[in-house]
Amino acid sequence: MKTICICSSFRFYYDFLDIKKILEKEGIMCLIPEPTRKFREIKDPSKFKKEFERMPEKERLSEARKMTIKHFKKIDNADIIYILANGGYVGKSVSMEVGYSFSKGKTIFSSEPIGDVAVRSLVQNVISKDKLIQYLKNVKHPKYNKIRS
Repeated sequence: MKTICICSSFRFYYDFLDIKKILEKEGIMCLIPEPTRKFREIKDPSKFKKEFERMPEKERLSEARKMTIKHFKKIDNADIIYILANGGYVGKSVSMEVGYSFSKGKTIFSSEPIGDVAVRSLVQNVISKDKLIQYLKNVKHPKYNKIRS
């Protein structure tokens, strides 16, 4: 079985938590972006706390860089990238993550056709979460294949 990394706007935080829960219940390893509790609102992770907004620019950039690199490492550790694109929306960060994933040769699926044509062009297929689960259950992880050989 393969490992999946979900990329999505924090606008859809609770949606991708639901998908993660479903995938893990099916025995599928799922990596997600995680909001920095120190800087993001707990009830609405798409919003930054006032403390973050008041930080000097250099500190904010440093924190943003750390979080971006942390998510890139999750992408590196995943076999498949799943873009949760409700209504076709992906923000700037997800667009960057799609480009990064593509440059790393990752398989990229999205939940819906992505509105931005350049980003959409890098996605291999649009696939529902139900079909994604079927796909993931039927694909063997390369590491496991080596062990069984």
